[in-house]
Amino acid sequence: LTMKLSRVLEVNTIIALVIGVIFSIGLNSRILYVSFFIIVVLALFLIISNKAALIPKNNTIDFIVLSLLFTWLYGVIAGLLNGNDIVSVISNFAGLLLYSLYYIFHLLRIDYIKIIKAILFASLVSLFFGFMSGLYNIFFSDTLNSMGNTRIIIFGNMMTYIIIYAWSLVNLISPSFAVDSFSQQLNLSRINAILLLIISALTILFSWSKGFMLSMTVITLLIFLLIYKRYLFSVRVNKKMLYFFIVAIFMLLLMILTDYIALFTSIFDKSDVSNQVRLYQLMYLVDDLTLFGHGAGALIHNYGNSYGVELVYVNIVHKYGLFSIFIFLGIALTMFKLFIKFKHSFLLMSILLSFMMYIFPSLGNPILLAPLSVILHVIVLYTITCLEQKKLR
Repeated sequence: LTMKLSRVLEVNTIIALVIGVIFSIGLNSRILYVSFFIIVVLALFLIISNKAALIPKNNTIDFIVLSLLFTWLYGVIAGLLNGNDIVSVISNFAGLLLYSLYYIFHLLRIDYIKIIKAILFASLVSLFFGFMSGLYNIFFSDTLNSMGNTRIIIFGNMMTYIIIYAWSLVNLISPSFAVDSFSQQLNLSRINAILLLIISALTILFSWSKGFMLSMTVITLLIFLLIYKRYLFSVRVNKKMLYFFIVAIFMLLLMILTDYIALFTSIFDKSDVSNQVRLYQLMYLVDDLTLFGHGAGALIHNYGNSYGVELVYVNIVHKYGLFSIFIFLGIALTMFKLFIKFKHSFLLMSILLSFMMYIFPSLGNPILLAPLSVILHVIVLYTITCLEQKKLR
């Protein structure tokens, strides 16, 4: 009965995650919150049935998760004490509450590999819709401007395309592909990897999103550096590295000839229209910063009636003040953990790194603490804990 119950709860949790990720298209987070609620109910059912599992202790990960949940609680209390609108207090950075999924996954004894496979499946479904939407824009949109206006349809799940991109890339270049147990479990052929790599890269380009192009570039460089770092200062030449540089040069020339490079080089260009808006927001945010923050839901002084802006990193400091350090430290510690464990499995660690690539588009988009980003971060933390527990046994 216990095994049957665990199996049912695990399957339903994974289904809820997959549905939530797929239907978060267009930056719609409601489905993900519904998925979160369903998973919480499943966990409560397990606790009531007295079948709760022991949550393993991991000092670093526990610190990250608990400090993030504390930050959410602090923001709510500070927001209420400062008289901020109650609805805004509840909704502002509500994604932080989803970090409790880390403990729920442990209670439900979810297999971390099944979770990662589920996210990959959801990413493939999202990639299909995103790619088709991109093709539609290219062949049926009259201008590039109309393409930009309709890209919001696929923008919500852009992180899933980065995941597919990284998954395909590492399958193509990893020297340990033949002996990597995680690679064997996913069983992705070389031809399929090339096809998915091309489609995911094109879909990211279709989005015309500077932040996600930056993510694609960063994850590519990280994977190559971590896998082939021993060749960087060596006279030995690796064929896969040579192929990479040939493809990179070809892509650069293509971007220059099609003038797509102009969008890429405008990522940090102060004269860019979208960057000018962000600089305008930055001026008001900086002027309104305080030591302990204004709390969740706080409006920015003299800046309209919205508590949210695209500069999410600075906005977090505006809301949480000194306590925002926990959010930035949580991300930094997670990345550090991934780098030191990269040899465990090139494919697995590359996928987990791609899960964290939302930190780059968050430089100019308010997605750092969005439900999808938080869920991806939780899966990374949960997987690290599972791997460390497995090593101790």
